[in-house]
Amino acid sequence: MAASGIKAGVTVMTKFVKPGAAAFDSYINYMDRDEAQRAEYTSKYNLYQDYMGNPEKTSSLFTADKDLSPDERKAMKDVFSHAEENGSLMWQTVISFDNRWLKENGLMNEDGVIDEEKLKDVTRNSVRKMLHNENLDNAVWTAAIHYNTDNIHIHVATVEPEPMRKKKEFTYKRKDGTTFTKEEYVGRFKMDSIEKCKSSVVNQILRDQETNKEINRIIRESIRVLREAGSAALLHTDAVQGFGKLPIAARSLGADLISVSGHKIHAPKGVGALYIRPGLKLP
Repeated sequence: MAASGIKAGVTVMTKFVKPGAAAFDSYINYMDRDEAQRAEYTSKYNLYQDYMGNPEKTSSLFTADKDLSPDERKAMKDVFSHAEENGSLMWQTVISFDNRWLKENGLMNEDGVIDEEKLKDVTRNSVRKMLHNENLDNAVWTAAIHYNTDNIHIHVATVEPEPMRKKKEFTYKRKDGTTFTKEEYVGRFKMDSIEKCKSSVVNQILRDQETNKEINRIIRESIRVLREAGSAALLHTDAVQGFGKLPIAARSLGADLISVSGHKIHAPKGVGALYIRPGLKLP
């Protein structure tokens, strides 16, 4: 990691709570609230509140395969309630990023705008690998991106609608000093499961960054070859997918026209822009 002072670009932590715990109930209660309310009341359900603090804002809830609409959030709330009634544990995982590292790797621009879709995709892949390593392929989860000043956090909550988790006998001590045993679901995740999650996050981001650099190099080289051949053709670059992810400097790129789309950086759909090289007269 090139930037000085970055000790860890990515960290991953996991805790769990038992059914009936306040954090479990509160998470369910706030699942169908809007983003502003969930941001304001994270202390009621977040097991990492001392670490994360209240976010400036949160993204919409998303799952392993989609972003949830308001109606889908209500349906997922029922799934979580059903899981709690069936005795499922709830695992809370936090994937944290040093914002400087995100900037280094093209997922955050200088204005602090992040590539939400990319982070969601990275989360989906890494959580899937972590849960598979825990034999929790039957589990369901919801997540949201939490925006903080120095760190972006992704908060993931996971339950088993029909618990299949391995059980184990745990020994507890009463106030009078006597002990008793109780069979319960195993809550703690293995360290290698957490490491699989973290390495998946890091590797995917770094791999995609290298791919983006190669795409940028190919575009520049193609433009150079055409210019040197004396071609009179106007060169248009469709930068919709790369906008906000790749450094797009019109002058160094050498294109006559560059088009971008606003919805890729959270502007309304249908909004876009066309760069026209200064001095160029279109027919």
